[in-house]
Amino acid sequence: MEDLGLAVSTNTPFRFLDLPFEIRHEIYSHCIPYNSHFEEIRYFRARPSMPQFSRTANVKNKHAILRVSRQVSEECLNMLYGRNRFYITLNASRRCLVANRITAENRARIRDVVVIVRHMGPAYSRQMPVPADGLWSSLLPGLRQLKIIAEQPAQPAHLPYDPALAEKIRSWAGWFGPLMECFAKYLTSYTVVEVDEDGKEATTELVKQYLPHRYRTVRDGIHGDFIFQRGRFALTA
Repeated sequence: MEDLGLAVSTNTPFRFLDLPFEIRHEIYSHCIPYNSHFEEIRYFRARPSMPQFSRTANVKNKHAILRVSRQVSEECLNMLYGRNRFYITLNASRRCLVANRITAENRARIRDVVVIVRHMGPAYSRQMPVPADGLWSSLLPGLRQLKIIAEQPAQPAHLPYDPALAEKIRSWAGWFGPLMECFAKYLTSYTVVEVDEDGKEATTELVKQYLPHRYRTVRDGIHGDFIFQRGRFALTA
C-alpha cells in the first residue's frame, strides 16, 4: 500500500505556476535576455577598445516560453522589458527603432533608458522635427532611470573655424528644447534623471529650464566619452 501511495504522489501533475515567483523568475532568466543592453547604435563597433554590451547569445526558440500561457507571457515580458537597458539614438534624419519595433504596451514596461541626442542629419533645416508624443507618452511615465547624452554642435579643435556654428547651435536649441519640454511633460518624480551634456552652455540652459531640480549632471564613460572624444577616445590619447 505504501508503494502504491508513493506511485500516486509521484504521478501527480506538476503545475509550473505553483512554483514561487522567485523560482519562476530564475527560470525565466535562463530563457530570455536579462540585465542586458539593447542598442540601436553601431558607430563604435569597429573600435577594439569598446567592449560588447549587447548580448549576442543565440536565444532562438527560447522565446517559445512566451507562448506557454498568458500569465507566463506577462511575467516574461515584464522581465524582458523591465530588467534590461534600452538605448535610443535620436537625430532629425533617423527613425527611432523603439517606436517602430516595440508596441506601446511593451514600451510601458521599460524601466531603464539611455537617450542619445545627436546633432547629425538635417537638424538645421527650417522645419524642426516634432517630438514623437506617442513614443514618449508611453515610455517616459514608467521609467525608473533615464540618462540623456546630448551632443550639442561644437567647434572641433582640429578643424578650421566653422562660421555656421552659431546658426547650428540655434537650430539645435530649436530642436532639443521642445524635446526636453516633452520629457518634462511625461516624466514622473520617481524617475532618476542623469544628463551628460559635456558642459555645453546652450544645452545646459535648456535642461535647467525644463528639468529644474529633477536631474543630476554625470559623465558617461562609455557612449558619452566616445561622442565627446574624451578619455581613451580623445584624439590626443
